[in-house]
Amino acid sequence: MDDWERRHGAGFPLGAHYHSGDASWNFALYSRYASGVVLHAYRADDPVNPAFSRRFDRLTNKTARVWHCRIPEARLAGATHYAYTVEGPFIPARGLRFDAAKILSVNTGP
Repeated sequence: MDDWERRHGAGFPLGAHYHSGDASWNFALYSRYASGVVLHAYRADDPVNPAFSRRFDRLTNKTARVWHCRIPEARLAGATHYAYTVEGPFIPARGLRFDAAKILSVNTGP
C-alpha cells in the first residue's frame, strides 16, 4: 500500500474493510453516475444522528467510478454502522433517481 492509499483510501475492494496495521477503515463505493458522496457512521445507541460524516473529495477520493476514503478507527467515535448519501442526476426517463436526502446502504462495519 502506498502513501496515497493510506491518506485517501483505495478503490478496491468495495465495501468497508478494516486494516489492523494502522487501525483504520477503508470505504469504497462504485457509482457510474454519482456526482458526490458522503459517508456517515452511526453508533448503535443512536442510529439516527451520525457520530461521524465525511464528504468525499472528487479529486482525491475518487478513482474512475469508485469513491473511496480511509478513516482512522479513532475518528469514527465508536460507530458500528455506516451509510452513504449520494448526489447525482434525477432523470427518471433514463433510470437515474439520485436523492441526496436519502440514506443508502446502512451496514454494519466500523
